[in-house]
Amino acid sequence: MSVSNDKPSDDRGLPVSGTAVITSIRRNKKNGERCSVFVDEEFFAACAIDIAASLGLRKGLVMTPEIERTLRAEDRRMTLRTKAYGYATYKPRTERQVRDHYAKLGYTPEEIDDVMIWLAEFRLVDDNRYVERFIDASRERKPLSPRMIRQTLLKKGIADYVIDRVLSASYAEDDVLTAAQSVAGKKWRTLSSTPPRERMDKLVRFMQYRGYAWDVIKRVIERYKDDDMGSGNEDDA
Repeated sequence: MSVSNDKPSDDRGLPVSGTAVITSIRRNKKNGERCSVFVDEEFFAACAIDIAASLGLRKGLVMTPEIERTLRAEDRRMTLRTKAYGYATYKPRTERQVRDHYAKLGYTPEEIDDVMIWLAEFRLVDDNRYVERFIDASRERKPLSPRMIRQTLLKKGIADYVIDRVLSASYAEDDVLTAAQSVAGKKWRTLSSTPPRERMDKLVRFMQYRGYAWDVIKRVIERYKDDDMGSGNEDDA
């Protein structure tokens, strides 16, 4: 960083005496993108070099209260962005999860709003994409009913209209039935040693727990009614 104006001056370049003056600005040895600002030969603050440059910090400049407030606020904002980038890219997060996380760390609503706008610009936090990924993962690992998906995502703080919009675009009636048949088939096999009547009751309760509507459950269990021991159609599920 270039150094100029060795004599104390204010932000208009006018000489000032008897005030806090920047005596040096040193690049951080461990992190070359940050620097340390010294006032009256003592450490005063650390910040990103870009912030120091944008504020016109230089040796001999008077450190006014206004400059100090801006310096600390800008550095806090940039630090939050760096942390939020790591938090949001470590694994998919919802907007509510990010907001709650940094609220607990003591950041103000204004600071959180600012970083959320920044994250959204780069699509690092996008509730629509989160819902789409959640549905895809559910289909691959553990099929859930649309109702159960909706309940789970609501608990994660996603707006109901976002969930409903993505669900309606992702699930046709046949998709729901196919997922229900897959879930029922796996459960039916685990109940192979259960008495027939109890086996069917447990399957129905399990499907209800998974959030499937009764009309879907009725269509699914129809194939098992004459299969008391589960040896008929279960392999097709």
